[in-house]
Amino acid sequence: MWIRTLPMAMLSIALAGCHTARSEHVPALQPSQVADFAETFRIRHGGDSAGSMTLEVHVTRDSLISTIRGFYDGSLVQHVVVTFDPHSLRLREVRDSVPSRIEVLTYAADRLRGMVVVQNLRDTRDTFHVNMPIDSLTFDRRSLLSVTPWVPLETGRMYSLRMFDPDTRTVYPARIAIGPKAAIAGPNGRVEAYRVELTTRPPKWFAPMSYVFPTVLWIRADSSRRILRIERPRIDAVYELTVESPPRP
Repeated sequence: MWIRTLPMAMLSIALAGCHTARSEHVPALQPSQVADFAETFRIRHGGDSAGSMTLEVHVTRDSLISTIRGFYDGSLVQHVVVTFDPHSLRLREVRDSVPSRIEVLTYAADRLRGMVVVQNLRDTRDTFHVNMPIDSLTFDRRSLLSVTPWVPLETGRMYSLRMFDPDTRTVYPARIAIGPKAAIAGPNGRVEAYRVELTTRPPKWFAPMSYVFPTVLWIRADSSRRILRIERPRIDAVYELTVESPPRP
């Protein structure tokens, strides 16, 4: 009897698979909703306070600049400045500067160029040059906190892209998956936010000992698109929004 029902069961499974979200390319981003803001997050590792991070966006006539600063024990450990075109929101440049590393990358229409200077164990500096082909779906890993809130947020949608990783100095696939909404605590009370998960598929030879993916962003469902919370379960880290400023007039 089970032999007769097998084709019907297989058909049911196939039909159920039709409802699975299909990945689509990141659409052209619209700058109309992007405004100046600044946010400060408290960082917790394993429940203990570990530092803070600030995320700022400033819009000018010629560019859109996103700045990330990370602090641990009062010391600056991350300083990333990402520049976008203000009309297309295409990535233009990434500058990453900390005491042990300086990086300047230029993103053109079909080419990624730049230089990385890293302090080695001999307390001298090694210089690496980056020159590789890319396409319009290539984003920098350090730009994703700015880019992700700009994509259309709708539960069930899934976006595919390619990501340049400064640690491996290579490009590999990434995905943005929009999950359901939930009430999330913020500085001014609980508000509705989308659960957005960022996942990647790094090279097999890359050992992700302290890798930041998967990353879960809780993004406000209103037009502000502010990030309320960042979760990085692989490293047991949570970033909680503590201060947010309104857009500049």
